[in-house]
Amino acid sequence: MKLINNITKHVFVMLIVLANNHQLMAMNNESAEFSVNEKTIKQSWNFVAYLDDEEIGYHNFEVVQNNGNLVVKTQAKFDVSFMFIPLYSYEHKNTEIWRNNCLISLDSSTLDDGEKLFVNLSNKNGNTRIITPDNNITKTSCIRSFAYWDYELINSKVLLNVQTGELIDVNYRFVGSELININYQPVDARRYQLMGEDQSGNSINIDLWYNSNNHWIALQSRLDNGRSLRYQLTQESVK
Repeated sequence: MKLINNITKHVFVMLIVLANNHQLMAMNNESAEFSVNEKTIKQSWNFVAYLDDEEIGYHNFEVVQNNGNLVVKTQAKFDVSFMFIPLYSYEHKNTEIWRNNCLISLDSSTLDDGEKLFVNLSNKNGNTRIITPDNNITKTSCIRSFAYWDYELINSKVLLNVQTGELIDVNYRFVGSELININYQPVDARRYQLMGEDQSGNSINIDLWYNSNNHWIALQSRLDNGRSLRYQLTQESVK
């Protein structure tokens, strides 16, 4: 199983800040970058990605609300090495369009250590078509991805993996309220745990934190190999 199946499969699309020495470096709504005009609201995040404590790349996110639609763009690049010897490389780009809390369009491309993957999603007359290199399916139900930036995610029962096109059954539990460190400031947060399993048997075990305004502020993913992936907000993203 490729490293990406343990690192990014279930933490994509998303937006990730992890615990480091029990101190979470993440962001609240004040630490995001906003631009507003009459029709558009923009929120963006830029993260440095770490595998345990080793920096391996970046993951950037942008969410734009325009005339009733949400346009979400993500871009990631990871490089893992040992003793300066390259072991693994990963690149991902993804654009999603949401309407009424459901995906109506998706275009993702991934270069997973040399293997090319893609997912295309389109919606016509209430039918959602999902195309991957290995599959072509049509669903009539609302399709949602692992959109951690949306607090309503915790009400989802099935989520789309935007790298593979797999629909995954998930469940949540409320862990409790905690005081966590956000950009060196204590923030009251509610912690949820997202759990599931993909078709390859890889477990999903992700902790999510939201502040009192229901803004996503942190995430921690425990991997099957015992390691963790964390994203640390860059100074350029902090106001």
